[in-house]
Amino acid sequence: MKLERLLEHIKINNLSGDPQCDITGVNIDSRRIAGGHLFIALRGTQTDGHAYIGKAIELGARAILCETLPDTLAEGVTYVVVDSTEDVVGQVATTFYGDPTSKVELVGVTGTNGKTTIATLLYKMFRHFGYKVGLLSTVCNYIDDEAIPTDHTTPDPITLNALLGRMADEGCKYVFMEVSSHSVAQKRIGGLRFAGGIFTNLTRDHLDYHKTFENYLKAKKAFFDGLPKSAFALTNADDRNGMVMVQNTRARVATYSLRSLCDFQGKVLEDGFEGMLMDINGTEVNVQFIGRFNASNLLAVYGAAVLLGKKPEELKLISCHLGNGSSLSAVKDGKCQDTSMGLSPLAGVPMGTRAGDIDTCVAQFIMNKYNMSADDCLTMLNKKSGVLALSDGVSSDFRDLDAAAEKGNEAAQLALDKFAYEVRKYIGAYAAALGGVDCIVFTAGVGENSSSMRASICDGLEYLGVKLDAEKNKLRGEEVIISTSDSKVTVWVIPTNEELMIAQDTAALTK
Repeated sequence: MKLERLLEHIKINNLSGDPQCDITGVNIDSRRIAGGHLFIALRGTQTDGHAYIGKAIELGARAILCETLPDTLAEGVTYVVVDSTEDVVGQVATTFYGDPTSKVELVGVTGTNGKTTIATLLYKMFRHFGYKVGLLSTVCNYIDDEAIPTDHTTPDPITLNALLGRMADEGCKYVFMEVSSHSVAQKRIGGLRFAGGIFTNLTRDHLDYHKTFENYLKAKKAFFDGLPKSAFALTNADDRNGMVMVQNTRARVATYSLRSLCDFQGKVLEDGFEGMLMDINGTEVNVQFIGRFNASNLLAVYGAAVLLGKKPEELKLISCHLGNGSSLSAVKDGKCQDTSMGLSPLAGVPMGTRAGDIDTCVAQFIMNKYNMSADDCLTMLNKKSGVLALSDGVSSDFRDLDAAAEKGNEAAQLALDKFAYEVRKYIGAYAAALGGVDCIVFTAGVGENSSSMRASICDGLEYLGVKLDAEKNKLRGEEVIISTSDSKVTVWVIPTNEELMIAQDTAALTK
């Protein structure tokens, strides 16, 4: 990239050298300089980058961005003088890395407490929605599922833009970022375009750096002051500084609270060791979080998701609980609209030993032909049918059927094909009933562990926009998205935990 391009939006006091020189990298650390790089001399809290200009040139720096010229100018090196390198380093980095935040939806979370929790929950939520997502946090940075270790709440502008550039290049749609007061004060987020900002709370912290609480508050507030008109500013109305943060912002302001009327209002109805029952904007939800501070964090997550255009009530989901006993459910508005189960578990798809859906007259035919009682007929349909019968008695265990099919047993293969066909048929029917489908979930023994069965079921669902990632589909027994990033339908594997649900329901009955 030409140096002139990097300096396009920067006020220059003095330029010595060739503005058309090619720049192959930008850095504020002289130790990382290589041939063709631009070295930006920052006056830091510990060291002054101007002292390392000579070292940077020795390592191959092609240009120097500084506040004062060195006494001796090296031949072939371009020098650019500005009022404050700290003010412009973010813009330079943003330009060099292709303005990555114009390609992603970047949301910053700031405050004393709760930043990591909120940013991480948003990251996980939007991955659940099927998007590629980036996370910039104190604990670890992530580019979708790739972990990148970190040692700062907010990286320096060069590292930050390099990471954001990778996230954009690798198809991340959303990025959630912790924004520390240090990063605002030190202009580390300069040049970034935020789609939204979230304020959690403010207590007396980092006064060793900011010296006074007022300076600390002003640093946090400066983040919201800098948000564009197109962004949202979501603030905690329960914190006395919540409205102070957004009083001068150009962004559209929204509030969340556990105590007062606001845009996103919550109330803790029950609180126990197993989690909380909350009311969020009139809807009761069970959450596996404890502590009222987390109730506030969850409100912030909910509010941010809505402000980013996510409407939980519009989610259309088909759950495939597949095992020796199987059922499918069509879910909309978070509520089950239809299920393959009937009065008894005999209805639905064929199972280990259950016939699944049959013409009701079949029972009468069987009883007449074989002189069976009704009880005997039902026993046969429940315990001697399904894939056991279809496989000609090979097994009711899908693992045994897979093994037999691999050895060429045609009956075992028929049983597997029939099962996949019936599941696929139900998915198609439920997609029609729901008016489309956003997410298909595989769970239970077969759903969690049989990659071949999942592939077989999804083979033929391309018309719905389903695309499986063959490598991810090899995983078993863990929570994972197995669809490709461009799949119109997100396909999940989510391990079931029936024992936990039984325990929670039992505990509820004893209260």
